[in-house]
Amino acid sequence: MELSTRIDVAAPPERVWEVGVELKVVMSGALGAVVGRFYRKLTEQYLGLEAAGLKARAETSPG
Repeated sequence: MELSTRIDVAAPPERVWEVGVELKVVMSGALGAVVGRFYRKLTEQYLGLEAAGLKARAETSPG
């Protein structure tokens, strides 16, 4: 089984003040689907917390 996490951040060149973020967990391999279903709720909660923390940090001005 392979488990990978990925965070993609993209800012359109014409609107650099707008940034889109995609959080993704990919489980593949022979047991990927089974393990993915088993941990789905926990994974969604974790990604929700990560997204909220990232949003809070992004909206907080430095200093």
